[in-house]
Amino acid sequence: MYMNEQAIDSRATREQQIEHRLEILVIVAAVATIPVTFAESQGISGWPILTVDWAIWLIFTAEFVVLYRFAHDKRSYVKRSWLSIIIIVVSFPLLPYLLSLARLARLIRLMRLFRLMRLTAVTAVALEALNKIFGRQGVVFVGLSSVILILAGGAALALIEPEITEGGFTTGVWWAIVTATTVGYGDIAPQTSAGRIVGVMLMLLGIGIVGTLAASIAAYFVQQEDPEEVQNLKARIAELEDLDQRLERIEQQQERIEQLLRESRPPDQSA
Repeated sequence: MYMNEQAIDSRATREQQIEHRLEILVIVAAVATIPVTFAESQGISGWPILTVDWAIWLIFTAEFVVLYRFAHDKRSYVKRSWLSIIIIVVSFPLLPYLLSLARLARLIRLMRLFRLMRLTAVTAVALEALNKIFGRQGVVFVGLSSVILILAGGAALALIEPEITEGGFTTGVWWAIVTATTVGYGDIAPQTSAGRIVGVMLMLLGIGIVGTLAASIAAYFVQQEDPEEVQNLKARIAELEDLDQRLERIEQQQERIEQLLRESRPPDQSA
């Protein structure tokens, strides 16, 4: 019995290690997806782009297959991983070639939409992976999330409105930084509804991200400046919590004593 429990614990630990490594690869693949998607939209091709594209697709596919194998409730896992399925489908490197063979001209025109779906999905998956790995490290998590959102937002605008960004990825990233930080120089302004939606999302997310990042950095420096005082405050809070628990136990014991006294009191026979 003990050996079986030890084997189960060892397997669970190994699965967690594999899942952790896959999440790191997913983050790297998501970041690499952004410039690759933009390069493909500009008609840039060649074996380096194709190699990276295949590597990205294989990472997302491997992550889905491995975690599907580890999942106890496989049907529930598939429902939760619908974003990963979208990424695997729309990121398949041979998809444009297959569409051209099928002579689906209208679907080929939808490649821009597929690329936008790909950017949106990989951004969401990357943020989820970042939360799992760096969720307890406020500054690191918020900083990396900001980078991914700005890169994805800049690439999205460059895909939606290439005439506004003059076909430049760096111009789109500049607009995303200005928008996310709510500076708003106004030198670049989206003209289409889709571009404005991207801008609104960056504005709303930017307010929260910039505020959280500033608060996290301030908290970090405060702790660095006077760590002894912070430790003393934590110790006092722990003492107060312990005292509160003791008082609660005393109250419970007092209620039990009063109940015993009531039960042991002889009945009133004056009647």
